[in-house]
Amino acid sequence: ASAGVVLTKPGLSEIIDTIAVSRQTYQRMLTWVLNKVTKVVEVVVLFTAGYFWLHTMLISLLGMSLLVFANDFVTMSIATDRVVATKSPNSWKMKSIVPASALLGILFALEDLFVVFVGLSFFHLA
Repeated sequence: ASAGVVLTKPGLSEIIDTIAVSRQTYQRMLTWVLNKVTKVVEVVVLFTAGYFWLHTMLISLLGMSLLVFANDFVTMSIATDRVVATKSPNSWKMKSIVPASALLGILFALEDLFVVFVGLSFFHLA
């Protein structure tokens, strides 16, 4: 990426701007990774627990297709956020990123299972 930097003004101001943009890009990528791992863990836990609990799939093939389609729009909206560049250099700390997003995925799956329970118990949805 740094090979694509073209210095059109004298001095280092454009390099500073390039560093700020790269740090914003890192923040977007970090958000995307957290979102992706969280969604994958949520779906796997939800469908696995739901299958063993209800002995049937929680969602149809059409429902799964709509879910994937809707998740793509959410993912695209994440890419257009207004991130702020950090003041210090960034690094990938996967030992903290993956457990944090996995915990979020498990919590979201538990919330989803609670919604399924309420739907089955109180609203008698089948």
